[in-house]
Amino acid sequence: AWRTYYRYDVSLEVIEKDVARTLPALHFFGDEETGGNAHGDALRSILFVYSRYNAAIRYVQGMNEILAPLLFAVCEDCTLVQRVVAGARDSGISLTATTAILQHHQQHDTDEDGNGEEPLWPLLADIAAEDATEADAYSLFCRVMDTIGDWFVSPKEVLGDADTDGGDGGGGDSVHRVDEARVVAKCLEIQKLLLAKDYELAVYLQELGIQPQLYMLRWVRILLSQVFPLPDLLLFWDAIFASGPPFVLVDHLCVTMLSLVRTAILGRDYPTALSVLFHYPAAANPPTLILSIALNSLRSGINPFFAPAPLPPPPPPPPPP
Repeated sequence: AWRTYYRYDVSLEVIEKDVARTLPALHFFGDEETGGNAHGDALRSILFVYSRYNAAIRYVQGMNEILAPLLFAVCEDCTLVQRVVAGARDSGISLTATTAILQHHQQHDTDEDGNGEEPLWPLLADIAAEDATEADAYSLFCRVMDTIGDWFVSPKEVLGDADTDGGDGGGGDSVHRVDEARVVAKCLEIQKLLLAKDYELAVYLQELGIQPQLYMLRWVRILLSQVFPLPDLLLFWDAIFASGPPFVLVDHLCVTMLSLVRTAILGRDYPTALSVLFHYPAAANPPTLILSIALNSLRSGINPFFAPAPLPPPPPPPPPP
């Protein structure tokens, strides 16, 4: 029991530190100088509850970078809907009329039988419920972690759910070993995709001795949240989540990012190339360009920005009779 208490106490301490550092430029969750706020408290609570109900993973640094944009988006949607309702009320427009206007824009989404989607107003009422934003963010976070939770698992030891003797005279958590972190395996998969899409760049990185997980792990594990500013990140996440599990679009986004900085890497030495990858120039290309190239790569497998792998040489001619 003491070991369990201490483990969760340590997790809460780490969560507290990470929350204070989350999106510091935005001040949406508070900061180390001004202290926390309601959003920071929600971030802290969600992460701690998730760690308690997912003992095999617990809390790992970086999970705050996944939750923060989700909570921000949920709160912004809530604020936006509240403003729409307040604006309608201030203009003397009834909620019924506001709903009718919104329903008009939804008529284009009817199916072949003329059946529309569910009425918008109940949905908007749910979105505008400020007291539900924390629960909504928690639900979204759990859905995302269902897909990428394994990327936070240590390659050394993982806690299981079996009740075994923990060595302290009471029930404990079973421990099993993991040969290779799944996030590292994901990075190696992306490296294979890079070989197929931009053979020259992939081979050059291999010749420099730059392993993909060295720079790509922080891209993949937290879904690019430390690479791009929040507005651009939300654009990418919309596309990633729309593509559905297992978030294959992430692979193509990473390959696109690499190919767009290939001229800054090819012909450069190890420190210079690694610096480009560690400090990716996110502002060098519009996010819509990056996304469109990645989506095209995912859907068609063909992209003019990529240099594909060279074709194998033709077989030798048969010997003369």
